[in-house]
Amino acid sequence: KNYLFSIISIYILKKLKAIIAIIIVKFKEFFMKILLSLVFLVSFMFASIDINKADVKELSTLKGIGVSKAKLIVKYRENHCFKDIEELKNVKGIGAKTIEKNRDNLSTGKCK
Repeated sequence: KNYLFSIISIYILKKLKAIIAIIIVKFKEFFMKILLSLVFLVSFMFASIDINKADVKELSTLKGIGVSKAKLIVKYRENHCFKDIEELKNVKGIGAKTIEKNRDNLSTGKCK
């Protein structure tokens, strides 16, 4: 009886160990996803978008700039370099109000 009990106990402990290992791995994955999301959010909150380098996805996160206006910015940038944020007014559909709403989140780095 004791021998059978020992074998069953060992089997159950091995299964529990495997289950606990899976739970730990899943928890780590979940925790890492949350941590990466927070890092991205914080970096987005404090980082400015370089209008000379940002892609459509980044530009479309700005207030009043959707995908279509972001594409227009990228297209304009193919032939022009933004030396100043105010030059965004040269892009169709972008005016002083849109620039003012985003002023703190915009920068003009080196041209490509």
